Amino acid sequence: MHSTIFDRVLQRRSVWLPHVRRLLEKRADHLRKEAVEEHGPAENCGVITPAYVADVCDANCRGCGYAKSAGGRRYVLTVAQMCQEMAAHAAAIGTNNAAIIVLTGSYEHGSISKRNSMVWANAMGCKAAAEAGFGVILESSPFTQEGFGEILEAMPRAAHDRARSTLFQETWDLKRYRAFCGEDVPENPKGNPVSRAEQHRLAFEAGWRHAGVGVLLGLGSDIAIDIASTIAQAHVLRDMGYRSVTISIPRLVGGSFPEAWRCDDETFKKAVAIYRLLCPWAKILITARETAAMRDELHDLCHILGVLGTTKVGGRAVYPDRGIEQFKLADTRTRDELGV
Repeated sequence: MHSTIFDRVLQRRSVWLPHVRRLLEKRADHLRKEAVEEHGPAENCGVITPAYVADVCDANCRGCGYAKSAGGRRYVLTVAQMCQEMAAHAAAIGTNNAAIIVLTGSYEHGSISKRNSMVWANAMGCKAAAEAGFGVILESSPFTQEGFGEILEAMPRAAHDRARSTLFQETWDLKRYRAFCGEDVPENPKGNPVSRAEQHRLAFEAGWRHAGVGVLLGLGSDIAIDIASTIAQAHVLRDMGYRSVTISIPRLVGGSFPEAWRCDDETFKKAVAIYRLLCPWAKILITARETAAMRDELHDLCHILGVLGTTKVGGRAVYPDRGIEQFKLADTRTRDELGV
């Protein structure tokens, strides 16, 4: 029986953790200079923007606007509405070197019809994005190899090499993971951190060849462990055969979390530089949840920028007046204003 990705990450983490702890003792500006001198400035290779094709979710992740307990009116777009969303994004940011993060809720257990299941919504959303000329980023796990395969095969074959499956581990601190994602019970598949990491194997076996990883910096009680685990995970996936790995760098900045958990600016900048130093072949993605000043300061460490596609988080060409949002954006500059 093969070892799980989770186990392999823990084994590899022991190698990287001492390096991460040593680097965290340095100042952020020194680490940034070291990373640029050693690996050169990161070459920006594109922009991304999220599009919610469904916001139905049975998960109750703490602090998420789309948690089941958050309430609000929920929807699953029709195929025509998905195409309308993609057209709105294309008009806002163009499709050249641009990718859509296709988003749904984490999962659902049949409260809506099979036609509107999360696998169907992701498959049709990815297809609409690809046919509009975008690269595609899948950020919702179907929890089965068959589901990953169905989503991939819904896209034109020529789009497969521009498709990436991204799954955030959230944190490698198991106590905090369960506090964030909920208990490991059958009705909450995201509650099992081992299964969560193993989704990358299911995606690979279904034919996906580009992966994305990341943790919510600050969620874990020891940020060095989360950074080292993410680095180890990126190396494990590369060794598996993934052609590219992207590291996203969201951080805990608000919501229903203790102030002490939040990742301050200096630590955040250190984390970005460490990822660049220890995974120079990985692409680093910084979202528009960071301020314009922060993103400008880190531009030479990051390859991919999140941008504002339409007028609301996730795009709202179809439902522009929905009050529910998953998170807030801090940098609302357009792609033209960013010059990317």
